[in-house]
Amino acid sequence: MCGRISFAPSEKKIRQLFPQLNKQDQLKISYNIAPSQHTYIIKDIQEPALDYCLWGLIPSWAKDSKKNGLNFNARIEGILSKPTFRVPFRKQRCLVPVDSFYEWRQVDKDKFPYRFYPKQGEIMYLAGIWDEWKSPNGYPVQSFSIITVPANKFVSKLHDRMPYILEDEQAVQHWMDKSISMEDLGEKIQSASEQFLGCYRVSKQLNYLNINDASLHKQEPEILDLFSQF
Repeated sequence: MCGRISFAPSEKKIRQLFPQLNKQDQLKISYNIAPSQHTYIIKDIQEPALDYCLWGLIPSWAKDSKKNGLNFNARIEGILSKPTFRVPFRKQRCLVPVDSFYEWRQVDKDKFPYRFYPKQGEIMYLAGIWDEWKSPNGYPVQSFSIITVPANKFVSKLHDRMPYILEDEQAVQHWMDKSISMEDLGEKIQSASEQFLGCYRVSKQLNYLNINDASLHKQEPEILDLFSQF
């Protein structure tokens, strides 16, 4: 599962990745993004732009948006059998740029959050799918889901699922090529390598969505040495 993410890269990194942005553009930085909130996706890598969308896919045919926070993840297994995800997977794949995602460790009755981040660089791209739903008043709402895969040995210390991370340019190109079938794509879809991610414990303040600042990226003292062999 992927239930909390962060998009808080440096201004310099954003300008490097998206030189077409105007200097006046004010990006919405967030260290604590949960389903039913908004963040950025990239729908076209030929003319990359950051679209600010709702996390929690609302299918175009939905009668209402009451369940908009439920479809925040899409398991890659059997995705074509799910009416909510079938068409977006075939025609509307996207990238979700993040600097990290979070998982929790249960210790007795307490839960401790951990931050997973790319060891190289500030940004990693998660595979996503998007759709557009029109509200009763005709207002278009664009939303997305993050694709999940079985966790690698590193992430499985905390959870049995993880986001599908596009580790390099080839993986990005492959995911965004709508002409590639599920059969061909399936051979390329796999969990990220154990060496790609780093991880450390962060403050339990992450549990509160009203707290959203750089302190949530600060490393906290370890309680259990979960990742020493990596």
